[in-house]
Amino acid sequence: MIPSRFSLLFVCFAVLLVTCLADEDDIDTNANTVTIRGFDTSVRIEGNTGKIKAVHFDKDDDDEELEEEDFEDDDEMLTFQVDSMEEKDSNGNVVGLTGPTQKKHALKSLETQIQKFTFSSLDNSTTYQGLPVKRINLSVSLAGPQANLQIQVVLFLKSGKIKFGNESFNVRSGTFKFNIKVSDWQFCGMNSDVCRNKATGANEIGQFLDVGMSIRSVAEEPEEVDDDELPGEDICVPDDPNDKDDCPKIFNMGGNSEMVLNKGALTGNNEYVLFPPGFPKFERNGMVKRFVFRVPRFNNTILIDPSVNVGTMKISKSGARHSAVESPLFFSIVLLLCKLVAH
Repeated sequence: MIPSRFSLLFVCFAVLLVTCLADEDDIDTNANTVTIRGFDTSVRIEGNTGKIKAVHFDKDDDDEELEEEDFEDDDEMLTFQVDSMEEKDSNGNVVGLTGPTQKKHALKSLETQIQKFTFSSLDNSTTYQGLPVKRINLSVSLAGPQANLQIQVVLFLKSGKIKFGNESFNVRSGTFKFNIKVSDWQFCGMNSDVCRNKATGANEIGQFLDVGMSIRSVAEEPEEVDDDELPGEDICVPDDPNDKDDCPKIFNMGGNSEMVLNKGALTGNNEYVLFPPGFPKFERNGMVKRFVFRVPRFNNTILIDPSVNVGTMKISKSGARHSAVESPLFFSIVLLLCKLVAH
């Protein structure tokens, strides 16, 4: 009887240990990259470029081994990179190209601005609106506009409901979000920032900031879809079931991946401001695929909040995932065993 119990304990421990190791993170100081892992999602952040790469991996039938992940050749890998910021006037024209201050208000490419992002320390045992997550921030100073860009990457370890502004939506274990925070951006016509039209010499007034994010997706052209067009539990869960205006936009990225884009952004004083009609929007220029967020004029700080479900369809209508990792007890046991193994 004792050997049988011992064998059962050993098997249970082995399964939990493999789960622990599968969720191990990786910090490569030589390559300046950080990789964080959830139950079925790996996210790699590149400090030299600001790129965020994500892949979905599957376990075998016994949930004991992970398929080898590959961030270079995986056909279903997703990639995201904030790559441009352009200040626009009320008619959508680029402003801030000339003026006495010679401060740049339009950066069609951030490559010349970004030397190296700075990583914060990785926090792999924190929470976001009550849900367990892993979190890391990377930031860079933009010399041209004398502003700052910070990307806050959060990987969810449990399913649940979160809010952004007045929008409520579901996330699952494996959903990741990367808040795009722009601070200290001074608009043309704000304070002493004077900009003049190159042709007429007239003063320019900046009304919007267009933040461009290039992507790599399985779908040639990600399409906006309605919740009821996709199988599984709805992503949108508004506080008022009859008010679909409190729902984010959903884009089919191909490969069973979905991107959730809020219809507005948060200012530094926690005010929720809507993007103009039609934004955020997908656009394609040759081989370059990108999303554009048009943020109304703000004072000092703005926060944009994309979320991604990588490589797996939403959970069933009944809400069942048939996954032990969703259990709070399982999560606690795994966390405890991981700490014991680490020591």
